[in-house]
Amino acid sequence: MSRIDVLLKAKAATEKLQERYPSDSSIGSILKQLSFLIELERGERSDASRLNEIIIGVLALKEIDPLAPDVAELLYSVAEEVEVMKRAMLK
Repeated sequence: MSRIDVLLKAKAATEKLQERYPSDSSIGSILKQLSFLIELERGERSDASRLNEIIIGVLALKEIDPLAPDVAELLYSVAEEVEVMKRAMLK
């Protein structure tokens, strides 16, 4: 699966999770971070410096895994992609 596919799949799953837990601020934060990553991957955004602020992996572990382990697994994949993006874009 390509990086953009991973990001889009994770965003769709997180949006569904938000429907079940609309007041969960961590889900909202994850969605904002995913939107940023998608824009960056598509070339719609050029400033990659915010990659250092992405904490999807931590939020997935602490907040999402207890609610939806399947969504957390997707977010762990995103966190791995973020590390690859950092190495490529933040030289």
